[in-house]
Amino acid sequence: DETAQELIEAKGGTSRSHIRMAIGQLADYSRFAETNVTRAVLVPECPSDDLMALLASQGIDLIFPRDDGWHRSEGSV
Repeated sequence: DETAQELIEAKGGTSRSHIRMAIGQLADYSRFAETNVTRAVLVPECPSDDLMALLASQGIDLIFPRDDGWHRSEGSV
């Protein structure tokens, strides 16, 4: 999203392999982006607490749908 200066990697699942692949892809794509770009993973449901912590440890936001709309969990190092 150029307007928000954000790289978003969408995945069709929330398994460990999906999340790890998203982290790797964002690391690769980030090399070509502005230095102040935000990174996020878009998934179809909330992943496990462990995988949310993994994303947060990498400074990657998480976006997923809930009954009341979209939820965003901000990654923090």
